[in-house]
Amino acid sequence: MVKVVINGGYTLRHGVRVANEFEPAIYGRLTAIGPAFSLSTSGKWRRRWFQVFQCNCGTILPVCLESIVTGACTSCGCYASEVARTRSLIHGMRKSPEYKSWSLAKSRCYCQRRDVFKYYGGRGIRICERWLESNGQGFINFLADMGRKPSIRHTLDRIDVNGDYCPENCVWSTPVEQGRNKRNNVLLTHEGKTLCIAEWSEMTGISANCIRYRKKRGWSDEKALTTPVRITRKVCNGQ
Repeated sequence: MVKVVINGGYTLRHGVRVANEFEPAIYGRLTAIGPAFSLSTSGKWRRRWFQVFQCNCGTILPVCLESIVTGACTSCGCYASEVARTRSLIHGMRKSPEYKSWSLAKSRCYCQRRDVFKYYGGRGIRICERWLESNGQGFINFLADMGRKPSIRHTLDRIDVNGDYCPENCVWSTPVEQGRNKRNNVLLTHEGKTLCIAEWSEMTGISANCIRYRKKRGWSDEKALTTPVRITRKVCNGQ
């Protein structure tokens, strides 16, 4: 309980009422270093009591005792500055590639001004609450779940392109891996496997353009993937 010592009366000094008694009390970061005194102020209360305090940071300042009694003032202002600085530096990774990936994902889902919003937030894609916690904790959770990027070429990718951004549905992928996970990919099924054209091209040795052309011509998946490619030779005039 804050106790303001003015009960012992006061002495008028140069028009200022100064308390006769003084107790060096501590309130938060403030330590009283002089007796209370009253001054005429504007507003509802014509006269208010003040006291000189020294903050833990070394700053000396007069504080209205009403603020001390209510607990509204516990420092010279340095505490609020420290809290703000701590919040801005809570993870110190605002310039990291991981933070950029996390920030871009948020803008895709929630920034309607972005052209790509219609493909993400416009389709109902969201980010899990764990990655959206306030005071920088959301990014800390994201980094704990995803880890650092394996390389500069890796980007944040969703396993299910219709699912949300969350630990269970996100991985770090290369551009090639992300390209295979697009919604407009053509999937072919053969011998119990369903893969995109790029993956079948690697397995069969048939170029992706050839497989795509065959499917456009109406070939079945099996025929498009098993029919050998005919080698054609260009014949030059005069030979």
